[in-house]
Amino acid sequence: MERKKHGFFGLPLLQHVAGYSDRWVVVRGFTYASPDGCVVRVGSGWETDGASVPRALWAIFPPMSGPYMEAAVLHDALYRAQPVSRKRADELFLEAMKALGVPAWKRWSIYGAVRAFGWRAWRENEKLTPQQRPQVEVYRCGK
Repeated sequence: MERKKHGFFGLPLLQHVAGYSDRWVVVRGFTYASPDGCVVRVGSGWETDGASVPRALWAIFPPMSGPYMEAAVLHDALYRAQPVSRKRADELFLEAMKALGVPAWKRWSIYGAVRAFGWRAWRENEKLTPQQRPQVEVYRCGK
């Protein structure tokens, strides 16, 4: 049996934050390995909103129940911690969605949206203190 070389190793375990419809706490960390050898380890204990999708599009792209949910949590961690460039974070998001089997039309639509509009979230997250950032370790990922 061949061992898996890339994709998710351990999926994030999320717990809903009471009183919020769009907030979850990552209670178990996870690892993602990309086909090019980049490895991202994400710790637990931080909040995510899943995929940041405008409410009008939730029927097509549900923020927490789509097949891309784990990739969205990875992307949130990369955007908040910023251990790599925004472009690299978006590329890893695209790769992770492919690893999860997200159909090409859907992953490219989501990727296009984060490339076009993600700069706002990236800039806001630049203001976070180290204590507000999730624990993210990257290996062989470039910047």
